[in-house]
This record gives sequence, structure tokens and C-alpha cells, in this order.
Amino acid sequence: MAVASEGHVIDEAVLQEWVRRHLRSTRVPSRVIATAVLPYNETGKLLRREVKQSLRQEVVGA
Repeated sequence: MAVASEGHVIDEAVLQEWVRRHLRSTRVPSRVIATAVLPYNETGKLLRREVKQSLRQEVVGA
């Protein structure tokens, strides 16, 4: 999952190439899902269960 800054568009190929250059090859995502915002709780922690659930819905809907 990726969140674009306001006014920017996420290009899947460009993002994958950046990851390929900066991280290990096993970390390159096979697919990128763009989202407007990520879910956080009141203390600023990422709600991983909600992220996983939305990813499952993306896969089922695809």
C-alpha cells in the first residue's frame, strides 16, 4: 500500500524500481495499491489489522 502526497500520483513501475535500487530484491512489491490515507488510532499507531483487511478486500475484488 502506498499513500501519495497531495498533488502527486503513484507510478507503480517507478516505485518498484526505487525499492529495487535501495532495498534487497526480496522487498520489491509485486503490486502497489494506492490509497488516500492509512488508518491510525488516536495515539498515531498504524492500525495494521485494518490495513490487512483492506488488502484482503482488494485481492478478493480484483
